[in-house]
Amino acid sequence: MATTASRGEHSAVVHAAVRIRALVAEGALVPGQRLVEPELATQLGVSRASLREAFRALEAEGLVKLERYKGASVRRVDREELTELFEIRELLEGLAARRAAALFCQPPYRAELAALQVEMEKAAASRASALAYSRLNKEFHDLILQAAGSQQLTALASHIRPPEIVRVIHHRLTEGDAVARSMAEHRAIFEALLAGDGERAEAAMRKHIRSSKRSVPLIVGD
Repeated sequence: MATTASRGEHSAVVHAAVRIRALVAEGALVPGQRLVEPELATQLGVSRASLREAFRALEAEGLVKLERYKGASVRRVDREELTELFEIRELLEGLAARRAAALFCQPPYRAELAALQVEMEKAAASRASALAYSRLNKEFHDLILQAAGSQQLTALASHIRPPEIVRVIHHRLTEGDAVARSMAEHRAIFEALLAGDGERAEAAMRKHIRSSKRSVPLIVGD
């Protein structure tokens, strides 16, 4: 019975952590916002004890800030740190693209990547909403990390996507012809990956992330 109870508690902690990450990514919880235990525990359907464990796990990831007598809040990232995170992301995802190229030039992986490009092209051309394009954009970057075939690379990359990075990307995609420009950058990455050209894929990915980094001052300010 104790083992079953322990598994249930662990599942509740994981559920709470997953939901909090999603709420932050969606903008329902914003940087600096206090996480009120009674309200959030009820919203997520978990005990306050499980919620506190989730807070501790998310603090280790850098998503949540825990302060004595103040409780938990969504951690803020300042301009300098956010710029540094983009620079690290450029290196990591550039390496991931280089490694993934060897896989994506082979079927059926090539077909999967080509199908995703078609979906992104359609979303970019519709201009109805940046939301669908943004979702496919995340799917694209996640797929490259998976294809890189490195658990350590994936783990490192997962720690450099704080809420502010999501906000920067979203902000960029709502500006003028930003989706068209973003798609042009992604098209260059797609072409290099489908050709199995790791060096060109890395260069295109790094250029794309540097482009996103230029929106940091617009989000964080001076």
